[in-house]
Amino acid sequence: MGCSEKIKVQTRLIHEPVPQSLTNETPEPELKTPVTWGGIAIYADRLHDALDSCNADKRAISELNLKRLARQQGKEVKQHAEN
Repeated sequence: MGCSEKIKVQTRLIHEPVPQSLTNETPEPELKTPVTWGGIAIYADRLHDALDSCNADKRAISELNLKRLARQQGKEVKQHAEN
């Protein structure tokens, strides 16, 4: 191979689907009957936990998309810092 010959490089992007665990339905907590003030407090706490789970899934999907974009552009990805 001489100096004037160019090597052909082919780049192939592979689409990785979002993991199913991140798109599964988050179960809705059940409000126990008879409804009591204590039961409402527990229900509210479980709703908050479900919301946290949904937001964690969205954050993970967003980070996957950022990593894909960075790979496509040939850039390094910074990890999301949790507080």
